[in-house]
Amino acid sequence: MQNRSLLTLSPSVESVLDTLSSSTTAGFGSVQVAQSLDRLLPLENSMNEFGSQVEQIRNAMIEVLENDEDMSEMYLTDKMVTGHRRRTDQHEDVEMMFETYLKQVDSILNEIRSIAKEVEVTENVIQIRLDAARNRILRLEVYLNLVTMSLAAGALFAGVFGMNLTSGYEEHPYAFYIVSTSLLGSSVLFFKGSMAYLRFKRIFP
Repeated sequence: MQNRSLLTLSPSVESVLDTLSSSTTAGFGSVQVAQSLDRLLPLENSMNEFGSQVEQIRNAMIEVLENDEDMSEMYLTDKMVTGHRRRTDQHEDVEMMFETYLKQVDSILNEIRSIAKEVEVTENVIQIRLDAARNRILRLEVYLNLVTMSLAAGALFAGVFGMNLTSGYEEHPYAFYIVSTSLLGSSVLFFKGSMAYLRFKRIFP
């Protein structure tokens, strides 16, 4: 029963882990990866529940192996024929049988723990990749905000020169080019200065 359950769960978990492990950070938005992430938690819960059941079976078998009286009581045919149970030291067959089953249970439990460890490692890798993707998005957002602020600073000066006030530069033949170049330069300097400050504070690499 335990072997069949493990043979059912193990391939499903391994398939999900293979999909998630082979995917790149950029591929985390794909449908296949999203479906694998949706399947991972239910499979992990099923594996943990199955592991708990196997652990309980193992503990029960160990408890029986430590009790000579219980093992001698398991010779039901002898008890029916003779009318009494065997002596407490006459249970070699039952003990060997339980020890054989215990080895199988230990093997199943070790495999469950191995799969659980793989799931944990994969979850850690996924978290690292998601953190990296989140950091890239935050950096992009900061870049866009800085560009917006730089253009807004240039637009402020452009608005001042665009007011209906006489300044003596209206008739200058190169005034438009000088002002435009100055506004563009001030926007670039504002952006570079902001980036240099962020790097100085180690906010950006």
